[in-house]
Amino acid sequence: MILLFTDYFNSLESDEEDFDWMHINSLSLIGDDSLILSSRETSSIIKISDIYGSPTVDYLISSDQFWEGTGYEDLLLEQVGDFTLQAGQHCVTYETSDELSDGQYYLTMYNNNNATISTRDYDYDSDENYDGTYSGTEGDESYYYKYLVDETAGTFTLVDSVPVTYSGYVSSVQQVGDEAGVSKDTVRRFIRLTELIPELLDMVDQKQIAFNPAVELSFLKPEEQKQLLEAMDYAQATPSLSQAQRLKKYSQEGKCTFEVMCTVMDEEKKTDLDRVIIKQDVLRKYFPKSYTPKQMEDTIIRLLEQWQRKKQREQER
Repeated sequence: MILLFTDYFNSLESDEEDFDWMHINSLSLIGDDSLILSSRETSSIIKISDIYGSPTVDYLISSDQFWEGTGYEDLLLEQVGDFTLQAGQHCVTYETSDELSDGQYYLTMYNNNNATISTRDYDYDSDENYDGTYSGTEGDESYYYKYLVDETAGTFTLVDSVPVTYSGYVSSVQQVGDEAGVSKDTVRRFIRLTELIPELLDMVDQKQIAFNPAVELSFLKPEEQKQLLEAMDYAQATPSLSQAQRLKKYSQEGKCTFEVMCTVMDEEKKTDLDRVIIKQDVLRKYFPKSYTPKQMEDTIIRLLEQWQRKKQREQER
C-alpha cells in the first residue's frame, strides 16, 4: 500500500513502529487480478487492479475534501445523489447482476457511521460529505449500505440503506430480505429486537412474548425493560400488542414508571376472559421448591384427572 500511496504516507507524521495508517479491514476479489479494499482509517473504498503484476489504483470512493491536496483526488469516483458517505466501514463486498450494464456492479458494506481517524488531524465535522455521523464507540445507528458503481461513467450512488445497531468498530453485514422472502420492514423489526435486554430476548426466543409486542418493547429504555420484568411477574402476564404500544408511548412521554407498568399489565385482556389464572406464589405453597412450572402443571392436570374420575364413579352409583 505504501508503494501505491507513497505521497500520502509520507505526509503523515508518526514515530510508531506499527503505523496503522490505512487499517485495511476487508478484501473482495474481482475476477482474477483486481481487489476491492476497505480502509477504515481513511473511510475509503479502494479498487486495485493487476495485483499480481504492477498494481495500480483504479479509483477511490471517499470524501473529496479528505483527499483534497494529496495528489490522489483525481482517483475519486463522482458521487451521484445526496447522501452521507460511508464512515469507518467494514465488510465491503462485491456483487454483480445480469441486469447491470458493462462496468456496473454493487458494493455492499456495514457502514459503521463512525467518522474518526487517529493518524491525521482531520475534522470530519467540517466535511460536507458527512451528516449525522459519530465518533468512537457511542452512537445511535450504523447502516447497511449498497452502492451501485459505474466504472464506465466514473460514478457511484447509494441504492439501498437500512439502519442497524450502531457499532463503532468490528462488524459485518449480509443482505437478507428479498432473497429469503422477507420484507425490509420485517428485517428492520428483527434488528430492533437486539435492543431488548437479555431476559426479554430470551422470553421472545421461548415464545413467551410474541414478536410484534417485543418490537414495541424494544423502544423502552433498558432500565424500563428491567422494571417491566418485575411488572410482568407481579401480574403473571406478558404484554399484548396493545399494551406494548401503550408502554412505548408512555416511555416516549417520560411516564413509563413501575406503577404505570403494573397497572397496564394487570388489565384483563380479551384472551384472558376464558382463562383461570393462579399466581405462582399461591401454587408454590403446594409444591417442592425444586419443581419447575412444567412439573407443577403436569401434577395439577394429573390430580384433576383423578378427581374427575372419582366424581364420575360417584355419579354412577
